[in-house]
Amino acid sequence: MVKRILIAIDDQAPDACLVGKGIELARQLDAELGLTDIARLSVGYIEAGIYPTDLEDIDRQRAEKTVERIKEQYPDIDFAEFESVGDPVEELRTIITDWKPDMLVVGHHKHSIIQRLSENNKERRIINQLNIPVVVFPCDS
Repeated sequence: MVKRILIAIDDQAPDACLVGKGIELARQLDAELGLTDIARLSVGYIEAGIYPTDLEDIDRQRAEKTVERIKEQYPDIDFAEFESVGDPVEELRTIITDWKPDMLVVGHHKHSIIQRLSENNKERRIINQLNIPVVVFPCDS
């Protein structure tokens, strides 16, 4: 039985589409909802006076604003929120271990899912490395 669903948004799949589909699924299953937008950990070198920590802060602020905007769009939904910075798969693994969702919902752009799943990328790592079912919704803006 699915009692908890974690929706993982990012800047690649339009979050309005993905969150709407995740909410619909949760309503059908009478499940709790969790929401995360994992900011990227920036490592590397200084370029043009921009430090990796500056990039990390910018992405953290982007993620926080996205989550706040979604909460404003869906004021009747009580999301469990998870703020993380780092490798998406590792951070999702931590959230899954701590919150124990029964399912992960992610999105993708319709035109590229086959190519993206065949490459060594985030979507493939999520599907292959997490120990819960992953629902992938097609979302194009």
